Amino acid sequence: MKFFARWARGPAALAVAFTCIGAAAPNPHLSLSTRADVREAFHLLTTVPFKPLSAQRLLDVARHALEARAKERGVVLSLFPATATTRKADVAALDDEIETIAGLTHDDARNDAYVAIRAMAAAFHDPYTVFWDPQQMLAFQHELDPKRTVGVGLELRRSHDGIVVNYIVPGTPADRADIHVGDRIPSIDGKSTHDLGSAAAEELFAGKVGSPVSMVVDRAGERELTLTLDRALYRPPTVTSRMLPDRIGYVAVSAFGEATPEEFGDALHRLVSSGARALVLDLRNDGGGFVSSAVEIASDFLGRQPLMVIERRDRAPATIHGENDAPVRLPMIVLVNGNTASASEITAGALQDDRAAELIGTQTFGKGVMQELDPLRDGAALKITTAHYLTPLHRDINKRGLTPNIRVSGAQVRRIGELSHDPQLQAAMHALLAQLVARAHPRR
Repeated sequence: MKFFARWARGPAALAVAFTCIGAAAPNPHLSLSTRADVREAFHLLTTVPFKPLSAQRLLDVARHALEARAKERGVVLSLFPATATTRKADVAALDDEIETIAGLTHDDARNDAYVAIRAMAAAFHDPYTVFWDPQQMLAFQHELDPKRTVGVGLELRRSHDGIVVNYIVPGTPADRADIHVGDRIPSIDGKSTHDLGSAAAEELFAGKVGSPVSMVVDRAGERELTLTLDRALYRPPTVTSRMLPDRIGYVAVSAFGEATPEEFGDALHRLVSSGARALVLDLRNDGGGFVSSAVEIASDFLGRQPLMVIERRDRAPATIHGENDAPVRLPMIVLVNGNTASASEITAGALQDDRAAELIGTQTFGKGVMQELDPLRDGAALKITTAHYLTPLHRDINKRGLTPNIRVSGAQVRRIGELSHDPQLQAAMHALLAQLVARAHPRR
């Protein structure tokens, strides 16, 4: 259920006649990769969207967008209406039009190709069907699966005491050193952190792999300790975890990237092995990601139970089941808010429907549609809505969201995940402790 990547061959169309002002552009020709992008984009946009548009409609919007682009650059065009025929003929005509306009406007043909593709995607009036240029695609990839960075593996936060350790990434130099969550870090490499924010303090750990960095560690009730660690290459996690009081495990997922299921499985294993009696799964501010990752994480708790129902264009609805033969069975609360969306709603909805967990927080975002991510030849991509999904009990959450079992406003949450400043997390703790007491003393 991950976003698919396709490399099909396809086609599309336009026909033109114009008058203009200007000389030939230095680079008016489409490269082979950009020409393939136009062909592939037209093929995808005419075949895979959940709610299709005609080839004629796509040709019309591409033509109008190119017309507007030329006008912005001081070129007056009079384009003949394009009539859709065959994909091959349509794409050939569109390629010719892009190259001609690029020559007249002194523009790079690739820019005009992107104008046409972006306009065709926008024609669906769907906020989730979009075209990304190579830079936008890279930004999306880094958001879901952060690129490797150099440091010691500490995530910091600012508190009233100064800069303190918020999380230690497993397997990093900090994880192997004598550093604890909650330790205060007054200085890094001799620089005071007194006036720094958490991001600026973390930047002090950046440097060359293998180079040393020193820090002062101030722990309550103990003397200050100076540690020197060697910087290493590591990947910032999308999953963080720790044990809360009363042996209640806490796992927060910031995004559903490709590496997230493995990170989540490791975190869950550590908590269960350490004796966790219950779990808090924090999906607040998790805007989603890969559906396959959501399915894997839900399977960790639901085994082979139904996880979602998918409705696709011209197909019968399909029920997706979990694929885990050894699910974890512990009392669980899922924390959600208005930024819990898409893949995170899939996981939360499946757990709520199966009564494996209660939801605490506020109404979720309400994105009940799925997209296919199609990389194009030169690093650009199309993200296209290809399906609509329902929860296992056939609830449609699109533009509605999931309703928490227990509503707790997020207005007073000053620091998410910090028990003393997070009323929603406090409510989850109270609910889980009540469940544990009820299990220990069942009514007869």
